[in-house]
Amino acid sequence: MNSFGGCVVAILGKDSLCIASDSENGSVSYLTEFKTQKIFKLHEDIIIGIVGLLGDIYGFKEILEYEISIVTKKEQKKMEPIEILSLISTLLYKKRFNPYLLEILVAGFTENGKPFLGTVDCIGAISYISNYACIGNLCENIFPLIQFLWRPGMDLKELIILVSKSMKVGNRRNCYSSKNSTVMIYNIKYKICKKLILKI
Repeated sequence: MNSFGGCVVAILGKDSLCIASDSENGSVSYLTEFKTQKIFKLHEDIIIGIVGLLGDIYGFKEILEYEISIVTKKEQKKMEPIEILSLISTLLYKKRFNPYLLEILVAGFTENGKPFLGTVDCIGAISYISNYACIGNLCENIFPLIQFLWRPGMDLKELIILVSKSMKVGNRRNCYSSKNSTVMIYNIKYKICKKLILKI
């Protein structure tokens, strides 16, 4: 998905989750959109990030929300993060011969309050991740910094600082990404969910 620019990074901490994305979208060497939303809140405990072709991002999001609403009405309960990740994988695998040009990151908390993080590629292959994840074209720049600075049990303030630093480093080293980033923070203990705009 490097041709379309964009990046989503998520980091888990102690009772907290921080997910960030840039706000631009491109096609090969052209920037086509400067206010692209790539982070979506599915319900109060689950957030997804999507990078890829702009039309596929919004089209797949609508399909996913429709499928989730059907399952929720049928089961009479909210879907768990692992169930949503499996649903996304199934929807993408059905289109494997004519795939959506997407990468998807799912982050959230289970009913027991345990953090969950996973990614899916364009044909539905799942990766389960325990600490932090990155999708898009900034991963090579962001991962080394997060690996160096991340530690278990980070609080919400530390997560915001880390994800802000990582997005700044990534965006300054890649011309396909935006100079503005959106950061969404979530704390399950205090039920805090906020959206921040990071200007680089």
